[in-house]
Amino acid sequence: TTERLHFHFSLSCTGEGNGNPLQLIPAKGHLGGTIGDIEGMPFVEAFRQFQFKAKRENFCNIHVSLVPQPSATGEQKTKPTQNSVRALRGLGLSPDLIVCRSSTPIEMAVKEKISMFCHVNPEQVICIHDVSSTYRVPVLLEEQGIVKYFKERLDLPIGDSASSLLSKWRNMADRYERLQKTCSIALVGKYTKLRDCYASVFKALEHSALAINHKLNLMYIDSIDLEQTTETEDPVKFHEAWQKLCKFGVLVILGACAAFTLKLEGHVTLHGTKQYVEKKTKPR
Repeated sequence: TTERLHFHFSLSCTGEGNGNPLQLIPAKGHLGGTIGDIEGMPFVEAFRQFQFKAKRENFCNIHVSLVPQPSATGEQKTKPTQNSVRALRGLGLSPDLIVCRSSTPIEMAVKEKISMFCHVNPEQVICIHDVSSTYRVPVLLEEQGIVKYFKERLDLPIGDSASSLLSKWRNMADRYERLQKTCSIALVGKYTKLRDCYASVFKALEHSALAINHKLNLMYIDSIDLEQTTETEDPVKFHEAWQKLCKFGVLVILGACAAFTLKLEGHVTLHGTKQYVEKKTKPR
């Protein structure tokens, strides 16, 4: 989003914008980063203006903050949350909900302290601690009444179907924790050091494994380690990568990694995302 804005700013500066003024007009969105970062200031200002135009009954601001717990003292600290809320209010935005992330469940005294110093009701402080899986997070939110809050705060037409949906989600979270069988898959790509690059692929495989009642064991393998240049420059790394790869019966190959694909045909089950897309989109 920021790159798009910079592109339009550059057009305006070079006179290609036909003299039209540039405005930030968001409809809905997630404002990432840390309050006070210079990169996020245009978006904070846009949110502030949008809040005024949309009116309170159509706008809800949720602030996510970390509640650290130093191992030396074991005490949960609320000062970072207080400072971030103070900075947010100084920019014209007041949080309706404060979501506190922590490693362990937040104590009631800590929750009340955040409520008092951040000027929100205790039920508006939502506590999300580390859980066994991300499937448990919606269950935690529902247990703290967040669905009821949104229904009343924004006057949303939420019926009884939401309860049945959350019940199904809770059953799925329970089923995930009881899984015994494991599905092992190797993922080969160029950017395996940055796991977020393949987050959507990982989630798709995880959901597929859950659908067949299996836990996912995913091994990331850098495609560069499997190429002939690596065999010449670093034979140890080359052979270690191939040994890892040959242990798996199913491979997901991301992008064009044809250099070693031919070596594997007939030995393992191959799923190449680029080749699959090209096959499906090829005109007949």
